[in-house]
Amino acid sequence: MLDSGGMGIRYYAYPIPAEDYLRAVADPCPFHGADPLMDAWGPDSSRPEMLYLDKCWQELQALLGPWSVQPARAAYQLVEGQVTHVETGWIPYERALSPDQVKDVASDLATVNDADVVRLLAGYPVRNQPDTEHRYVAHYLAAAQNFTARLAGDGRGLVYLIG
Repeated sequence: MLDSGGMGIRYYAYPIPAEDYLRAVADPCPFHGADPLMDAWGPDSSRPEMLYLDKCWQELQALLGPWSVQPARAAYQLVEGQVTHVETGWIPYERALSPDQVKDVASDLATVNDADVVRLLAGYPVRNQPDTEHRYVAHYLAAAQNFTARLAGDGRGLVYLIG
């Protein structure tokens, strides 16, 4: 796992209806939970439909983002962005993706496989056991694949928050 500075910066995404996309672009905040961590960690019975990537958004950025000679993959849109660090902490990064963007992300994510995760982790200084690191990234990659495939199939967009 990459080190997020121990600051608890996590990733949360929520579905939005297609007709709310332009409003969500202008202001994503009303479309995600007031307490995203509780949404992710609360009782199963009260969890909203969402994608929680914990701190694995960093690994997914490395997996999907631009490399020295490779452009970013379409799926990078799902995890692109950084918080803005300020003296008292950070300002979250928020973004909305249209239904078409979600379809592009889902289609590209479906092509990411275990060999890609192995290649990614081969370049990391491993802090935990290699199989633990692999399970961590593979788990959240599968969650992202399932979530975006479901939203793409329903014609929905999403909003996400890194913070």
